[in-house]
Amino acid sequence: MRKVVYVFLLAGSLINIGFGQSQTKGKTSKVPSLSASEPEETLQIGDLIFRLGMPKDAVLASIVSHGYTVSRAGETYFISLQRQSPSIGGVAFRNGKLSWIQRSWSTAKTDDVSAAGSIYAALSSATERNRRYCFVDTNETVNSSGDTRSIQLTCVPGRSYIRIDIVRLEQAQGGNGVDVSEILSEQD
Repeated sequence: MRKVVYVFLLAGSLINIGFGQSQTKGKTSKVPSLSASEPEETLQIGDLIFRLGMPKDAVLASIVSHGYTVSRAGETYFISLQRQSPSIGGVAFRNGKLSWIQRSWSTAKTDDVSAAGSIYAALSSATERNRRYCFVDTNETVNSSGDTRSIQLTCVPGRSYIRIDIVRLEQAQGGNGVDVSEILSEQD
């Protein structure tokens, strides 16, 4: 069952939200309106900064030249610190241009504190760019090997979103886990 709930994200200890104003390091500033024009967004993975529309050859060359490992799954390229290590992010292309960027905030650990830390890091990344008004969407997928419960936070202004997947799998399939990602993609 898919539910869409439109809320102002009031996460007390995770995010400080003001109504009409926000406090940032002692300074008061206006919170951007929901209709504010969108600045060019970037997303950082490791020490690389990506922007939608970058040429495919330049993106892949930059990843390799900075010492990262790239593995391909279909049209998606996953970025790792070294071979056989977990992905720290991914990129995909459409018509030779960067169309999807994903930064993984998850850790290899699946304990509650690590999962909460990953969620905090992703939300902090969004609020650092003054994206404080969020829409929440939830979805659940169930199959014979387990289930996935997803939360998607789309915060404005901007085109990126945060996705939290709570995965429950049979032990033979890898067990339970939480995946937290920040994604920037072209609008379809």
